[in-house]
Amino acid sequence: MEGRWSRLWLGVVLGAAFVGQVHVAHAQQRVLGPGLYVFQTRITGATCGDADHTGYVNSYFAAVDGIPASMDMDMKLMNSSYWPSWDLHVDGQTVRGTASNERINGTQRVEMRVNGSRFTGTGTRTYSRGNRRCEVQYDALLRKLHD
Repeated sequence: MEGRWSRLWLGVVLGAAFVGQVHVAHAQQRVLGPGLYVFQTRITGATCGDADHTGYVNSYFAAVDGIPASMDMDMKLMNSSYWPSWDLHVDGQTVRGTASNERINGTQRVEMRVNGSRFTGTGTRTYSRGNRRCEVQYDALLRKLHD
């Protein structure tokens, strides 16, 4: 009986050590964390001519919510009526975001990579304008407001 308890105790100790190691390794993944960010887009091209001129920069206050070091996060653009809710997915050093707008049959996708203390990349939004499908391409920047 005593050997059985020793094996059980050893299993508990090793299991706790393994869980502690997994938790520490997971906590060290620091690509994107919850917090307040600035999300900016700079238009590089548009197909319908109804978007702002090329080079125009839009700035949004972004709240990124979720569990620190999680691969999936949510982003809310506080000053955007067209694209307020985003789903973010972190894969290595890459952050991919998607948003949709049913009112204009629109979708938006962005892909950014870690670039120092910020994320930079490109994105595309597509939407319907009458019977026409429009597309806007842009450069993207996501930067944390406070560290």
